[in-house]
Amino acid sequence: MYGQIAINEFNSQRGFTDENGEDVDWVEVYNYSNATVNLNGFYLSDNPNNLDKWQFPAIELPSQQLITICASGRENVKVPNHWESIVKAENIWKYWSGSTPPANYGNWNQNGYNDQNWSSGQGGIGYGDNDDNTIISATPSVLMRREFVISDLSDITNLLFHADYDDGFIAYLNGVEIMRSSNLSAQPAYNEFTQGQHEAVMYSGGIPEHVLFDAAESNELLQVGTNVLAVRVHNATANSSDMTGNFFLSAGIASTAYNYQGLPQWIVPPTVLPHADFKLKHGETVVISDTNENIIDSAYISIAIKNSISRGRTPDGVGSWCFFNAPTPNASNNQSTCYTEVVTAPQINLASGWYGAANPVTVTTAPNATSYYTTNGDVPDAFDNEVNGTIYITETSVLSVRSFSNNGNALPSETVIAIVN
Repeated sequence: MYGQIAINEFNSQRGFTDENGEDVDWVEVYNYSNATVNLNGFYLSDNPNNLDKWQFPAIELPSQQLITICASGRENVKVPNHWESIVKAENIWKYWSGSTPPANYGNWNQNGYNDQNWSSGQGGIGYGDNDDNTIISATPSVLMRREFVISDLSDITNLLFHADYDDGFIAYLNGVEIMRSSNLSAQPAYNEFTQGQHEAVMYSGGIPEHVLFDAAESNELLQVGTNVLAVRVHNATANSSDMTGNFFLSAGIASTAYNYQGLPQWIVPPTVLPHADFKLKHGETVVISDTNENIIDSAYISIAIKNSISRGRTPDGVGSWCFFNAPTPNASNNQSTCYTEVVTAPQINLASGWYGAANPVTVTTAPNATSYYTTNGDVPDAFDNEVNGTIYITETSVLSVRSFSNNGNALPSETVIAIVN
């Protein structure tokens, strides 16, 4: 097992957007061996004295491939092998669109509710715009139910719900609200109208609104056996020309088994990656080890790493350590430019503040580097004023100083700024 995988790239200053839309720290791991590696035998840590801090999930990482671990502090080791549809809009639904609520209306969205007297029809359900499979008469609202069976709850990694609607809706899974439009009251009456119009988007080529649930949330919402997705759709006005309800429930599946329905082509599930239960910070060491506490690979987290500067290898997995000024999380580093270091930031002897006279400014530059400056707030480049002795500030200025390598193998320093009035 020793030496099959390596740290490929990482960043302790975020720079990767996870499946929840959050900006997180990340560690990229690469399999440089000639065979597929099961990651379950490895650990990731930010502390060499605590090697088994986080165990990789049992993911098969093919030869010459990489995977990104989100160091978000929110542990998640259940990731999908593939996605399937649990409920599609075009499935057969039970629906109620009468002028009065159905019997036992208070329980209509619950699992086990008796909907035998309801109508049945293929979704979407509505009228107008020629985007419905089951046409109903104009109505303030329609209630929809679709039962489905989950055989193995442990195989569900995520749920993804899409809603295409006109004009408003509230969706429930086994009686628990999972998503709603913003134009309905907290507890709408059966025949209540929405507080504004909303047009469906799929008939014109749009992608519907959606919400994603992780493994823990999915486990709370679902149960083994029969489940029910229930949706109430509300119209905007009594004389509205159209009404639509198209709803989709998809699931991330951990195994290679296919038990449900294929995804519609337009659904592109989010990339769901493993999450470690810790975050990274400067001064720590990223470590990969095996079950025998052999350190497979490690890398120090330099203070030079910024949101826009990562540390990594090129070529992938086996190359020398570099700094990258264009991080490539979850993608190859082979086209990245390798910089051996980041120039140390210059030091200036004048703090920001109010001054009553002209101010001489001294800049201290790191060896084998040259500093450049601007006084208008622009980020300096090598075509701006070179620091060559004392700089005199005679008026209100934003002094910005940046150092550049003299040999071209290092990235420029961060910009040091002083606001002088």
